[in-house]
Amino acid sequence: MGKYLFFDVDRTLLDSRDLTVPHSAETALRMAAANGHHLFLCTGRSVYSLKELKELPIEGIIFCNGAGIELNGRVIRSRTIPEEIVRKTIELAERSRSGLLVQGYERAWSDPISTARTEWIIEQKRQISEGASQRVSTLLSGEPISSYDGSSVYKMDVYFEKEADIEMFRREIDPSMSFICMLSTMGNRRNGGEITMPGVNKGGALKWLCTQLGADESDAYGFG
Repeated sequence: MGKYLFFDVDRTLLDSRDLTVPHSAETALRMAAANGHHLFLCTGRSVYSLKELKELPIEGIIFCNGAGIELNGRVIRSRTIPEEIVRKTIELAERSRSGLLVQGYERAWSDPISTARTEWIIEQKRQISEGASQRVSTLLSGEPISSYDGSSVYKMDVYFEKEADIEMFRREIDPSMSFICMLSTMGNRRNGGEITMPGVNKGGALKWLCTQLGADESDAYGFG
């Protein structure tokens, strides 16, 4: 019986330098699928930044750290952030001088600070290859945040310049939200954080999906 294999994307499937899937990894994935195993992505990214990976033999995607699940091209679970909270967070990011990337399903919106950060990272990757810089642009770029139109939002990424900005943000973020502050692993290593609905996580989403598929958890394996 086939197993259920869940793969993280960044620094797991993708080479961290040029953001491509190594040929050896792609070959292994195709062999696993051909042998009857079920392949899924399980990532903090949203679907808009995963288009190139959809050429791989994957059946579904746990995206935005578990806020959404796509199966065979259809979203079957959504834990989206209420529009009112999204708009309040946009205002808070502006007041606290923080960068904000608002992630929908197939779209994203970026404020000026986040956009400037993305441009800096793109230039660093361009020293490796033009393809790498284009892939970073796809991952981190968004429409101007002023054009946000109320579309569904699964996750918001926030970037901080100063420790004091983090504390202000933490105090004023809507208390109903889950806010995890962390050190960014990309670019100039500013402090960053992620905002989702409470209870959103990859592990919970993986268990939920296994139940929907009728799969025993002992047959599920995560890589990342």
